[in-house]
Amino acid sequence: MKLFFVTILLGVVVAHLKAQNMAILSGTIVKNDSLSAVYHASIRNLNNLQSSISDESGNFTIHCSVNDTLEIYAAGFATKQFCISTTRHLTVVLEPLIQLNEVQIIGKKQQSYYDELRDLNNKKNAIYYNGRPPLALLSPFGGQPITYFYERLSKGGRKARKLEKLASQEKIDAEIDKRFTNGLIQEMTTISDDDIETFKSSYRPTSQQIQSWSEYELIKYIKESFRHFARNQQE
Repeated sequence: MKLFFVTILLGVVVAHLKAQNMAILSGTIVKNDSLSAVYHASIRNLNNLQSSISDESGNFTIHCSVNDTLEIYAAGFATKQFCISTTRHLTVVLEPLIQLNEVQIIGKKQQSYYDELRDLNNKKNAIYYNGRPPLALLSPFGGQPITYFYERLSKGGRKARKLEKLASQEKIDAEIDKRFTNGLIQEMTTISDDDIETFKSSYRPTSQQIQSWSEYELIKYIKESFRHFARNQQE
């Protein structure tokens, strides 16, 4: 019994000493080519498992002690690990990854939809409101009821609404694809090349999720989803 209490006491003393040696480390994360800030980077202390996220200026704070190891991850950059030698403010420089196949630009489909909408607006059968005319056009005082019904009921109006919807969906898909990338998934999991497209299709996040998640939350989602995916593959 005495040995048990001595062990507990020693544990409390060690924990207290560690807490005394722990400090709040501040730092800034920048790109190596321009020294501009890297925001939404995930910072993790591999010793005490504390984590933090860099803000829009690349700044972060995290609890750590000298000799702790920090891991820093940001989408599009090489993951960096290093040992803390001082608790003074530090600057962390990240190296960008070159992923030519994942450079995100406005998709050709989306651009073609906008081009067709522009053509509808320019031709003599002009569609001025993309097939969604305001109710104010029905007003007997200076309204344009013919324009309203033409936009609502004509073939050109129906086509404009369809093109606008398609272009909007393409924009949403591009926002998701910009962050939910093959490179990030492969870096965070052990998924094979043969399974990655099936995984992306089955666990594709929504636009609302992508817009609200930090980089840390996205990585956590990918890892949890992959564990579920791997279990289903084994069954």
